[in-house]
Amino acid sequence: MIEIIDDILPERDNNFLYNFITREHFPWSLSPEDKIMEGYEDMCFKHNQFTSGMFGTDVNNFSNQRQSPAFEVVKSFTDVFCSHVKKPIKMLYRVKFNCQYQDFRSSTKYNPVHVDVIDVPHISLLYYINESDGDTLFFKDKEIIKRVSPKKNRLVISEGPLPHCSSNPIHTELRFVLNTVVLI
Repeated sequence: MIEIIDDILPERDNNFLYNFITREHFPWSLSPEDKIMEGYEDMCFKHNQFTSGMFGTDVNNFSNQRQSPAFEVVKSFTDVFCSHVKKPIKMLYRVKFNCQYQDFRSSTKYNPVHVDVIDVPHISLLYYINESDGDTLFFKDKEIIKRVSPKKNRLVISEGPLPHCSSNPIHTELRFVLNTVVLI
């Protein structure tokens, strides 16, 4: 199941999120994206992206949660996204921002294909914050089953574990997303 909802937030909320993550002292960290799902290694390249973790749960110990003070700022937005999940949500698993920069390798290979949570039923909610290029690709048996282009204020809901990957922008400078994962 892959569902796309455009204009999910009022424009002022989308602009607020963009301004929130692009302010001078927002806590971005350079993070490697280097775990490639078995069987996809020849199709992918490893790279770095900027991330900012807002909320996370340890999959081995579900009572072990960490939360950024900034999570309270974005919680109301993730609540809106979660309200569109059609299955009962057991718990919030992860909320993080990703920022990808131009990488021309995306024109010939894929970013690391992965699943958000291995062997645990979950829903991934990917929210595109800005207008950019850099599609999100969903796979089955190494074949692309869906390609979703970033569009400002677009939410993509997918049920996992479903192999997928991002693509770095080639024509725009930066690609910003808010990634929320819930366990079902």
